Formats: sequence, C-alpha cells, structure tokens
Amino acid sequence: YYKFNLYQSKHPVRVGPIMVQVTHVDTKHWRYNMYVTVSDKRIEKKNKTLYEPVQFYTRDAMAPLELVVFEVKKNEIVGYISAPKVQQAKQASAVSSSQ
Repeated sequence: YYKFNLYQSKHPVRVGPIMVQVTHVDTKHWRYNMYVTVSDKRIEKKNKTLYEPVQFYTRDAMAPLELVVFEVKKNEIVGYISAPKVQQAKQASAVSSSQ
C-alpha cells in the first residue's frame, strides 16, 4: 500500500509507481477530478467519489493497481494505492539488480 495526501496543484506528484495530479476538489458532494500518469500515458479521471475504487493497469502488471480516496478536504484528498505483491517484488528485484 502507498498512502497519500495530495493537494490540488498544477503539477503531478509521484505516489508509488504512478504520478497523480489533483485538479478539482468538491467537498460538498465528496467528488474530485485528477490526472493519473501510468506507463507514460496521462489519463483523466472526472467526478470520482469517496470510496470509489479507480483501477488501472501498468505496462508490466498482471493485476490492476487500485486507487481509493477515503477523505476529501478543501483542496486535498487522502487515500491509498494498492499494488499487487508480484509487481512490488519485480520492482524491488529490478532496483537491486541495477545497483
């Protein structure tokens, strides 16, 4: 799991294996808009609500990553990204072999 607190900004922030940019937060209806950058592809996610899982695949993944937001504040979202254990093991071995 990769926990995050992301603020509304004009620049993406790295969270685990992906980049996330929060573009709009609506605290009245618990909604948010964001861009997710995965494997050099920028994907817009609009009107996502609290506790709504956003699933997407990376280039080498057999199972999807899942992004869940469990708190919406003024100009901020709080949540986590869950990545499959197999993918985490591949990333760790790739880092250790490159050193």
